[in-house]
Amino acid sequence: MRKYIIACLLVIAALAEPGPVFSGEQASIERGYAIALAPGHEETTAQGNRPRQQSINQGPVAVYLIPLADFPESLAAELARSMSRELDLHVKASVRLPPLAVDTLPGSNQLVADEIMTQGLNASARLLGVTPETYRVFLTTSDINERSGNFRFQFSRHAPMLRSSVVSLARLVEYANRRPVLTQHSLPRLHKLTKRAIGENYFGWQRSSNPDDLMYAPLMSVADLDRMGSDHTEAPVVEHGNRLMQMLAQGRFKECAEAFHYPHEYSPTELEDDKGAIAYSLTHLIEEIGGIENIQHKLSADDGMLAFDFGGGSFEYWTEHPKPVRTVTVNYEAKSGRDGLVYFHLTYVQFNSQWQVRGFRFQLPAARMGAKERMIQIASQIQPPARR
Repeated sequence: MRKYIIACLLVIAALAEPGPVFSGEQASIERGYAIALAPGHEETTAQGNRPRQQSINQGPVAVYLIPLADFPESLAAELARSMSRELDLHVKASVRLPPLAVDTLPGSNQLVADEIMTQGLNASARLLGVTPETYRVFLTTSDINERSGNFRFQFSRHAPMLRSSVVSLARLVEYANRRPVLTQHSLPRLHKLTKRAIGENYFGWQRSSNPDDLMYAPLMSVADLDRMGSDHTEAPVVEHGNRLMQMLAQGRFKECAEAFHYPHEYSPTELEDDKGAIAYSLTHLIEEIGGIENIQHKLSADDGMLAFDFGGGSFEYWTEHPKPVRTVTVNYEAKSGRDGLVYFHLTYVQFNSQWQVRGFRFQLPAARMGAKERMIQIASQIQPPARR
């Protein structure tokens, strides 16, 4: 018997309050002081893991590293070169901004990180190569925090809606004779935080529970920062999801079906049946909604959705099978020919060091007029015919 399933027809996602516009890396140690960069430090070059390509450093700037008035321009420039090599991206450093009139938290020397970004956006608006898609990372040696002071300090803070982050060097330095000094430990920490900010907010990398991963969270101390690696091991999942969504838009449904996970104990006939069922559902889903275009990767799933899921295997298989080593979700928005904006939620599992699709979820906003009836109609079209 073929073990293909369509799971959770019309799962209504729980409505929740929208998350904060700003997010940050925080830690639980006592509030400190503003730091001044010690003069005469030795600069080192972070080694990239990709060959540099001249073509990426032409045209619009993808990411700008923007030093505030207290941050060395030479360090920002070297950091930009390193990010360009490692991320294969046009990352450019600017000259220092003029001093910004940023508030400090009462009773401390911590700058309000959100103000750095809002004021910094205006101050950097005329930089060469800036476009509405450019992500800006502001660099400072000052200690930072969110306005509420909810955390004792923050390594960095992010405003995805403003396409901006701020990264602080304040907690990354070592001390000699009670003076902050850049050392061989400080620069890798700065490198990780900057790459992490770009990865999360430009590429959509998700945070990880793996303490060795660049995207490890929660990041609570310098010890956590030193322990975690400089690479995001889950980045290939986003690339995999991007390729799958492009194949889906191009009508390459059989190739998409190859990306799913299937039980290893399947016979050849069962495996082909299940792959065929997945391809059938993907084909009829995309045809029913009139095709998709303008696919955009989203950093998180939206709330208040009607959804249905399908995937390889059976309920029994996924109930009894040992949990995969790792699970990662990737979210997309696309424009469809018949239903306007539609949403996709891909769940990946890692087996034997390979990422495979465990679940494919299609979503429509629950508040959309007639959404429930439309979802029932779509779900009825994608159910494969029973095989004898």
